[in-house]
Amino acid sequence: MRARLLRPALSLLIATLLATVPGGLIAAETPSPGAVGMGGRVEVAEAGYALTLPDDWAFVVVSGEDIGPVLDEVSTIFPELTDTVESFLVGGADFSLLAFGPGGPDVGGSVSCNVLDRPVEGLSLDQKVAAEVEGMQGLGDFLVGGPEVTALDLPAGPASRIDIGMQFPDVVLLSSSWVLTDGTTFHTLTCTDLTRPDDYWASIVETFEFLPTAD
Repeated sequence: MRARLLRPALSLLIATLLATVPGGLIAAETPSPGAVGMGGRVEVAEAGYALTLPDDWAFVVVSGEDIGPVLDEVSTIFPELTDTVESFLVGGADFSLLAFGPGGPDVGGSVSCNVLDRPVEGLSLDQKVAAEVEGMQGLGDFLVGGPEVTALDLPAGPASRIDIGMQFPDVVLLSSSWVLTDGTTFHTLTCTDLTRPDDYWASIVETFEFLPTAD
């Protein structure tokens, strides 16, 4: 049971460790619509949701188990992100979307917002959040702030936000995770940066929408 509770927090730790990437992303060539691109509305059909990213953000939609083609496309379009994306995808976590931006107003570093999907497995939203919090508390000395939980209503439905701070050798990184569910899957959208630009992150999270399902 303890290992099950720690998995969400360890996945978040992986995401946080890998969050800071070079700013000023510029595509090596104009990306075609598909798994890798820049900004705008991104549909993650396989996971059943969509969201809208700022125009200067890079995104990678992850689908299926064959990560080779995705990494090939990333290395062509965003070569500076190749190592970071590969680290996410080989880490064993169920990411469906990786997104990287230069950061919001008054933010010194780059920012990442990534979506992690897990089946509901009979848990309510409150139970899922409680499991996330208990797992995060198991991070010990890494944890320097939180977890602080806030229940809220997003356009996509009820959600919970979990705020934490994490201490690494040379920097403290701040993360906010929004947990939503469509009844079959929990989608956890985690944004990480050197500061916590609430309005900037919220402007992304509030665009999250569940795609219609086929009857």
